[in-house]
Amino acid sequence: MKFTKYTWIAGLLLLNSISLSAQVNDDFSDGDFTNSPVWSGDSDEFEVDAMQELHLIAPANEGESYLSTPSISINNAQWDIHVRMDFNPSSSNRSYIYLTSDQPDLEGELNGYFVMIGNTADEISLYRQDGSSTIKIIDGTDDLVDVDPVEVAVRVTRDDQGNWELSADVGLTGSFTSQGNVLDDTYTSSSYFGVRCDYTSTRSELFWFDDIVVTGDGVIDDVLPELNDVVALDENTLELQFSEALDPSSAENVNNYTLLPSTLPVSASADGATVVLEFLDPFPENQELSIEVSGVMDPAGNTLVTTTVEFMYVVIGIGLERSVVINELMADPNPSLGLPEAEYIELYNPSDSAYDLSDWNLQNSADDEFLENYILLPGEYVIICDDGFQSAFEGYGATLAVSTLTALSNTGDDLRLYNANGMLIDSVNYDISWYGGEPFDDGGYSLERVNPTLPCDNPTNWIPSQAVPGGTPGTENSLFIPADTESPQLIHIEVIGENLIILQFNEGMDELSLITGSYSIPGINSLVPQPITDITQVALLAEPGFVGGESYALTVDDVQDCSGNTIETEIIEFFISPQAAEGDLIINEIMADPTPAIGLPEAEYLELYNRSGFTFDLENWVLRNTTTDMILGEFVIAPGEYVILCDEDESDAFTTSGSVLAIPSFSSLNNGGDDLYLIDPEGVTIDEVAYSSAWYNDPLRDDGGYSLERINPDRPCSDGNNWRASTAVQGGTPGSANSVLDLSPDETAPSPVSLLINGTQQL
Repeated sequence: MKFTKYTWIAGLLLLNSISLSAQVNDDFSDGDFTNSPVWSGDSDEFEVDAMQELHLIAPANEGESYLSTPSISINNAQWDIHVRMDFNPSSSNRSYIYLTSDQPDLEGELNGYFVMIGNTADEISLYRQDGSSTIKIIDGTDDLVDVDPVEVAVRVTRDDQGNWELSADVGLTGSFTSQGNVLDDTYTSSSYFGVRCDYTSTRSELFWFDDIVVTGDGVIDDVLPELNDVVALDENTLELQFSEALDPSSAENVNNYTLLPSTLPVSASADGATVVLEFLDPFPENQELSIEVSGVMDPAGNTLVTTTVEFMYVVIGIGLERSVVINELMADPNPSLGLPEAEYIELYNPSDSAYDLSDWNLQNSADDEFLENYILLPGEYVIICDDGFQSAFEGYGATLAVSTLTALSNTGDDLRLYNANGMLIDSVNYDISWYGGEPFDDGGYSLERVNPTLPCDNPTNWIPSQAVPGGTPGTENSLFIPADTESPQLIHIEVIGENLIILQFNEGMDELSLITGSYSIPGINSLVPQPITDITQVALLAEPGFVGGESYALTVDDVQDCSGNTIETEIIEFFISPQAAEGDLIINEIMADPTPAIGLPEAEYLELYNRSGFTFDLENWVLRNTTTDMILGEFVIAPGEYVILCDEDESDAFTTSGSVLAIPSFSSLNNGGDDLYLIDPEGVTIDEVAYSSAWYNDPLRDDGGYSLERINPDRPCSDGNNWRASTAVQGGTPGSANSVLDLSPDETAPSPVSLLINGTQQL
């Protein structure tokens, strides 16, 4: 089980226990060992008999029995006790007198000193106990108690420097014999005094103790006990660990414990510094709960400051699809914007269960990484990184290192997370396009999941981190949307052919609803949905087919996104572009050298002109030069209209001149000349121009700042005779009729201007 713990102080109470000359004095003449003083332990195995002696009455089995009582005497102290054993002692039947102990349980681990009467050498010796190990520090006289029965008075003294002396009076003669001296100041405080019996089945009722007197000074104990740990052992049981042994009467008072807001345990059992609480009703699984503790004291009377600790009863789940998600990934950490310059993957648990990640497999296209043991609680994050960078990430949150984290491809990779049973839990097939361009795709930024609970996933649910250091490892992502309540939207229709269109939605859609949704177009009898790989899209097969040059209105209803939000009924019009003929659309103006700017934006552009009687959609048309194919976006150009083609970074500058179709990374035009082609989606060249700087025909305008303009758009030839430098004051006429426009028909017959002899038979 794993728990989360937070502690705070609700009050302040300091009690100094300065019990100088503290003592234990008990001759059992009251016939009771449960009061004045209180002895605890195996109390059902002892009695005060008719002789008013403490008598062992354990069952006739081999075993151990003990009683202890609070005692802090250790400085300038003296311990006296009479012991009677109605047998010759041995290593199996012997008595222990615990002079000091930090624990009430004399059968478990403790720190203190005790006298042993018996053992193989039949001696009385002084021992120090360190946890579970013991060491003899005064070795008494051998065969001293090799008698049957044994009656002995034991006396031990210790000064305030740690000088011990052990004495014994065997046979109660009234004269003590020293068994040795030693200096040992390993332990300088005490909490308990007590007796313990080791016995075989035939000796289980043959031990007596009497006339116990303990005097001396105790160490001043003004240290308050603290609650160090809370662990849910099972659904009804809590184990509390304190900083020191507790007074049993206060530790076992159920009124000192409250499972907030108001539930008391049904029982509390104390053993030294450990208290076990039992509750009637089971704890809810994997939820933070709070236990409040007050009124608990140590043997010196110091009272715990009221303390509240949060804990969790953790139940481990097996892991189902998306119960743990790949929530963030840093594929390209160079240059660092503030994070460690290392790749990482962040896992997040959005479920109500806890999962043990031991032997889970994090896989990419190159390798498998098997994870070590780690309990991922509900709502928690863990950073997966190379073990060489674990210390660098520990300040950001919980980390889980792997020996060699396989490099994540900067341009894209396929990540998969499997549980220990080989079940696919989550997957991300990321691509560099998810960054959305510069500066995010240049390195230093992570990719973050926007909604980790989305039941289906797609690129629209990922963004580059908006955090200043470039990522949020171990914490909530910079843009976190825990629930999707927005209706989906149809944002685009792409015409693929006369019978097929593709609908593009703004988010991932429920695939079943895309098939069962309602689609209708007036004049189209049948629209059959066809699923495709991208869950943000659906294809519609139309019967009868669409007619070029016509507009259509599509109505979409009853489709849902991944979160179950239904689209608001949408009616979207789209246009079916007819098949263009050569010369229907022409390249009408070329600005290859915009520097120095005369009056236009200092940027290259081309102008297209629709000289036909048809309307065309330019989506997926291609503008080609000698180096690059530039794919055009959606733009409907009507007969007689112009459109300006330019780089998307310059598009705003041209909007005052006319309609603009921006092109990402517009390919540079050669000042001296270039070959330009306008190609429709079917691959047919509709227009081509091989311009040259010689076409300016004006030495005042061929040095930059002026465009080349077509003179007569209706002339079938595109040679230099039909082009001139713009005469417009601003240097060009983007988006409007050319300054050199002349629609006069060419009625001049051609005539030869030169003769070149290529051979004996060719001119």
